[in-house]
Amino acid sequence: MWQTPWKYKEGFFIAFVLVVLGTSLELATGGAGVGTVTWPYNAYLLIAFADIILILHFIFRKRNVVKWLSSIPSSVSAIVLYTFLTLFMGLILQEGNDSYFAKITGLSHLTTSWTFAFAQAYFLLSLGLVSLRRTFPFKKKNLGFMLNHIGLWITIAAATMGSGDLQRMHMVLTENQDYTNQAFDDKQQNYNLPVSLQLHDFIIEEYPPKLALIDRDFNFVFDDNQSIIAADEDSTLHIKNWAITIETYYPDAIPMDSAFIPQETNGAPPAVMITATNTISQKTIKGWVSSGSYMIPQKLLQLDGNYALAMLKPQTKKYSSIVSYATISGETDTVTIEVNKPISLEGWKIYQYSYDDDLGKWSQTSIVEVIRDPWLPLVYIGIFLMLAGAVYIFWIGKDFKLNE
Repeated sequence: MWQTPWKYKEGFFIAFVLVVLGTSLELATGGAGVGTVTWPYNAYLLIAFADIILILHFIFRKRNVVKWLSSIPSSVSAIVLYTFLTLFMGLILQEGNDSYFAKITGLSHLTTSWTFAFAQAYFLLSLGLVSLRRTFPFKKKNLGFMLNHIGLWITIAAATMGSGDLQRMHMVLTENQDYTNQAFDDKQQNYNLPVSLQLHDFIIEEYPPKLALIDRDFNFVFDDNQSIIAADEDSTLHIKNWAITIETYYPDAIPMDSAFIPQETNGAPPAVMITATNTISQKTIKGWVSSGSYMIPQKLLQLDGNYALAMLKPQTKKYSSIVSYATISGETDTVTIEVNKPISLEGWKIYQYSYDDDLGKWSQTSIVEVIRDPWLPLVYIGIFLMLAGAVYIFWIGKDFKLNE
C-alpha cells in the first residue's frame, strides 16, 4: 500500500479511517453531532469548499494525491462509503431512537453526525475533481458526463448546506375565527409568519363505509369467500353460512326509536338496514348497523352467539380547506388547499396536513403545514442538469459513437 499510483486498498482504507474518525468525534462529544449551519455561513462554507476543489484542480492537479482523488478507485470508495451510510439510515431508527449506543455513535442522527459529514466531504471532493477533469479541456462528447456529475454535485451540496435553513411548521386553523399568522414547530415554539390565514370551511369526502363480520372478541372473521363489502344498497355478502343483504343505506342518519332516519346534521353517521339469512337453518335477522360517530355510539347487529355484523368507520377519500390569506406585501385572495396541492406565498409552501381525527368529517379544525426551503431552487437546478445530461447521453451522445 501507499505506492503510487494508489489503488482500491488505499481508497477503502481512507473510507475506514473517516468512519473511525467520525465515530470517535461522536463519542468524544457524547453524540452531539455536527449541528446545522444557517445562512449566510452555510453559503460561505459551500463557496469555500468549491474554491478548494477549483484550486486543487487548476493548481495542484499534477500532484499524485489530487490525481488519485479524481480516479476511479477514489470515486468507488467514496460512493461505497456514502451508500453504506445512506442504507444505515433506512435500517436504523433515526428520530425517536432511545438507544444510548446509537446516540453516542451517531447512528441515531446520521445526517448530522461527524461520520456522515466526513463521508459527504470525501464524496463531494472526489465528485468535484472528477467533474472538472472531464470538463477541462472541454470536449463536446463529454457534455453528458459533465452535466450529470455537476448536477449531482450541486444537488447534494445544496441539499446538505440548505438543511440548516429548512423550516417546517404547522398552523392550526379553526372555522369562523379571525386571521392568524401563528405557526409552531415540533418543539411547540411559536413563530409569526409573513402570511395570515383564515379558515372558511373544512371539507372531507369519504368512501362508502364497509361491513365486516366480527367474533365475540371483536376480531374480524375471514372466509375463503368475500369477507368485507361496501355498504351500498343491493349488495350481498356471503360469509360463515350467512347471506347478508343491504336493504337501505343512509350516508347520514340519526337513531330514532329502534331505527335510523336520514338527517344531515353534525355527528350523523352512515347507517344501513340489513337482512341476514343463515344458509343452513334459514333463520333470518333484520336490523340496523352503523359505524357511529363522536356523538352517536356504534350500532352492531348480533347474528348469533358467535358472530355480529359491524360497520367500519368510513375511510377518508379527500380533504381540503377553503381559506383566505393576507400577506405582508398586501396580497389577498381565497383559495382551496388540498393534499399534494400546496399554495406558495412569500417564499412559503402551504400544504394541507391534518385535521381533528376525533371529529372526522365534522371537524372544524384544519392543520396546514408551512415549509420554507430557500435552497430548493438550487437543488432543482442540479436535478435539471442531471436530467439534461441523461437526455444528452441517450438521445444525442449516441451520434458520437456512430461517427467514431
